[in-house]
Amino acid sequence: MNEGGGSDLFAGACFTWRTFGVDLVSTVEEFVPGERIAWVAKASGVTAYHAWLITPTDLGCHVLTEETQHGELARRAACSFPAGRSAGANGGWKGSGFDSPKT
Repeated sequence: MNEGGGSDLFAGACFTWRTFGVDLVSTVEEFVPGERIAWVAKASGVTAYHAWLITPTDLGCHVLTEETQHGELARRAACSFPAGRSAGANGGWKGSGFDSPKT
């Protein structure tokens, strides 16, 4: 949910979300519509930084994501998910061909 109940994002906007049973409070750090978005997410035991770089394609767009996490909860998660969190956290996008045209 975006702070103030609106649906638009902007640098400085705050929103909350839940993943892997953890409630996070996030603040948008960068927002350029159609190009990039980056936010800091915080919860007890973890601080994370997420960035999405968006490149337009003929079929829509390609999204490159980067994420870094710090804190005790992040260290424990790294032990639980040593190969990454692609299927659970990202709806199975990794390796799905989501950004590739069908031939």
